Amino acid sequence: MSSGLAHRAQTPPLRLKHLYSPGQIQKSSTVIMPMVMMPTLIPHQSDFLGAAELSGSSNGLTAASGQTATNHMTAPVNGAPVIAQAVAPVACPVTASNAPPSELAAPAKSPPVQPRVVQLSSRAAICDKALETLQKDDPKKYEVLDKVLKNLSTPVNDKVRGMFELSESKPDNITLLLRTKAALPSLGAIQKVVAPFAKVDPHSVAPFVLAGTFFIIDVLLGKLSIEDQRKIRNMLFECVNAINEWISFETNFVKRIPAVEKDVQEVEELLPDLYKLALQLLCNLLIACDASWLKTVGNKLSAKMVEWQEQVEKLKDHRAKWTARRKVMEEALSRQEHIAKVLDWIKKGDDPEQSLRALNDRATSEGRQKDSASWILDNQIFKAWSQNLYPPEPPVSTTSDVVSKRVLWVSGSYGVGKTTIVHRVVSELQKLADGYPPRDDVKGLQVISYFCDTSKRANYETVIRSIGRKLSLLPDFTIARKAQDFYNKHTSGLTATIYIKEYEDLVRDLLNERSKSYNIVLLIDALNECDPFQDAERLCAFISEIVSKNPQVCVLFSSHEQLSGSEQFKEMHLEKMEVVETAPRNALEDFVNTEIKFREDKLKDSGSIFLNPNHEDLLGELRQSLIDGANGMYVWVQIWLNITLPLQNSNTTVRLDRHARELLEDLKKTSTGANKANEQLQAGYQRLWDSGALTRFEEIRIRLFRFVLCAFQALELSTVTHALRIGIEKDGESSYQEDILVEHIDKLCSNFLSKDVSGRLSWTHDSARAFVVRVILDPGTGLEGTSAEETSMKSSHLVVANTFIAVMKDSDHPVWKEANLDPSEWKLRKQDSFLPIEGLEIEKIREAKSSLEYLGEHGWRHCELAADKYVISDPLWTRVLKELILHHKTAFALWWRVWFKDPLHRLGIRLQKPRVDSRRLRRGACFPDPTYSRPFEA
Repeated sequence: MSSGLAHRAQTPPLRLKHLYSPGQIQKSSTVIMPMVMMPTLIPHQSDFLGAAELSGSSNGLTAASGQTATNHMTAPVNGAPVIAQAVAPVACPVTASNAPPSELAAPAKSPPVQPRVVQLSSRAAICDKALETLQKDDPKKYEVLDKVLKNLSTPVNDKVRGMFELSESKPDNITLLLRTKAALPSLGAIQKVVAPFAKVDPHSVAPFVLAGTFFIIDVLLGKLSIEDQRKIRNMLFECVNAINEWISFETNFVKRIPAVEKDVQEVEELLPDLYKLALQLLCNLLIACDASWLKTVGNKLSAKMVEWQEQVEKLKDHRAKWTARRKVMEEALSRQEHIAKVLDWIKKGDDPEQSLRALNDRATSEGRQKDSASWILDNQIFKAWSQNLYPPEPPVSTTSDVVSKRVLWVSGSYGVGKTTIVHRVVSELQKLADGYPPRDDVKGLQVISYFCDTSKRANYETVIRSIGRKLSLLPDFTIARKAQDFYNKHTSGLTATIYIKEYEDLVRDLLNERSKSYNIVLLIDALNECDPFQDAERLCAFISEIVSKNPQVCVLFSSHEQLSGSEQFKEMHLEKMEVVETAPRNALEDFVNTEIKFREDKLKDSGSIFLNPNHEDLLGELRQSLIDGANGMYVWVQIWLNITLPLQNSNTTVRLDRHARELLEDLKKTSTGANKANEQLQAGYQRLWDSGALTRFEEIRIRLFRFVLCAFQALELSTVTHALRIGIEKDGESSYQEDILVEHIDKLCSNFLSKDVSGRLSWTHDSARAFVVRVILDPGTGLEGTSAEETSMKSSHLVVANTFIAVMKDSDHPVWKEANLDPSEWKLRKQDSFLPIEGLEIEKIREAKSSLEYLGEHGWRHCELAADKYVISDPLWTRVLKELILHHKTAFALWWRVWFKDPLHRLGIRLQKPRVDSRRLRRGACFPDPTYSRPFEA
């Protein structure tokens, strides 16, 4: 290697103390800062798995201002060496913030030394190899990187080094720092990337971006337009951040844990090509910053911009896939046996919260709207709320004492994008948390979110326990001590009921403990989807108490505009945001254009009149009508696109000009005038419902939505189809309609139900659920009503209960034959009542590809909720007695023993059945699940 980047500096190593926060690096370990070409600006917190806690040796901080550092490694910690990173020879003075008083000696003077090293250490071997390959394959591009570091140490750039001293007595330094920060573009596209770096104390980070990139851009891009400067800055940050993330993984992620060893190897195999892509693009961009290049290239810059932007998009795509793989490893670590056991125990078993992957697909329209709701990051209300979540400003800041309101309440009508906003905020804050500076004097950031689900309502206990679960897992993938103590207390000895107050106390304790080292952000989406609705107010009251007592906690809620609960918070804490009033119009326009373009590509051969080149005016009119009439409701746009350009049901394709113009007229009519948002949505849903009507299956369609509405778990399409084949008895005979196919039910689901990533059905939107419940199943109240919910649920439980009874009352029912099961063979004689049922038959029931498993496990609970629990004269309980318990030919006895006398059946463990006292069964004193109510008891 040549001079500059090619050689190692031979000066004494730079030792740092307290570089990482407590709990991350073992005590008595000394960190030696190596020379680096690229920054490890802000390591991902999840990368500190098993890393040692740094306390520093007795030598403390020995390097003085102006010293350089060598590549060096300390003694291994837990079998892995610990290193820190910095760019030399930028000054790193000893201050009260990073060294004890005894070490605040006057800095020793040393002559400036030219930077010599690119290589990180043996722990970043993949990056080292990528740099060597770059130097070998393209020396000219490699020299650009050499030049960047040389500029940092030349006398001409003393001001660049001076800015890192942050001395208020040096106006020039302050001016340069402010000038550099002022150079950060305010556009949201880059601000979300830059903001954490701009506000971090440069003592704690490698200064490549602030000192190198910004200085070079500020000086050499002067001849470019402001827009071109912004684009190149944006591209540079994408490159720098990608390389930073990969270096952080190489140097910090603990790879010796067997649970992820294979995954680590696979991820590392991806890094060489990723480094190559990022380094090549970075060099191209830095070359473009040179004035001589601009003179040579001239008017070709615009073409290069397009080429570079394509490369950036490719880089972002590869980085996203790589990051997803790394997240899988982190999840694997959190699923280690004991950790998973404790976390699952704290979490409520029927918690309906969707996975982040499913939420991401929904919020981004399956990746089509990647920048959805990005406008929120530039919103002044959001900025005021989030300003204290960023690392503290350098001492020159004049805004560090500003106190913001810590509770942000985002409200709006159905379909205006509240969940998308919360998803965007969670994503951005998580990136910020991942990049928080690991220092003792700066608290970290932890983001705790909960997204209420449209398909199955979460109650107060569910949300509290979910928050407790997420707080119980520490950033180093261990269990918090208080959570472990809570688990030990309630799982040792006799099992007792755990009351909600105990879970509340656990959350309080975890928050109080965590807030000593972290700022906590709680984000809860769709409060209006809590059930019962009083639980939303109860949750607000609990969190209001926490906010009042703990200044380190910030909260963001989203809810329907009709929900009360915000009054639980003091005015000094609460800030409100109404989505429609604050969202920019261009966000909706971008959404409409993207969705229409997607459908144009998917439906080009469908024969739709809207896509006919001879009728371009129709598509243009549709586009403009959607933009003008949406009133901020993205879901309304989706409704009318499903009507005019349907994706799922080809039978509803609009092929005639007359039909298309009728739809456009109806669209305009229902979106203008005095129509309220809910009335506008209801009119759209009614048109969508009517367009999907199939006369033959109208009754089946109603049963379909009742099944999905009251189900205790998300059901697969095949399971629901099988259940719908089981009809009500006709002329005393069992009814089973085999001609009902999955394809038929799929069409009936379209536009109101969708399949998630696991293939299970869920509501497309909460407004779709509200329409079906309040307009179709139990009409009369409309979308603004609330009384229909309880009535509709009871009626829906009755539909499932009747299906359960139809199957269980008759051992000759076609359902049993289809599953190759014959309950009549298992009917126990009196003398055999204590004999076990063969495990093989149990497995047949459980593994039957039908609705038998769901009905077997949950059918009785549906009966309880459909009837008056404590009145034996209720018609449903009368049927159960006559047709199941006292009937001479029934599958009920088999069901009883399979589902409620084998506590291990869900684990698939074949054990002999425990004995059943048939006399108690006949008396009605013993009922299936001890957690259920007992309707026959006196």
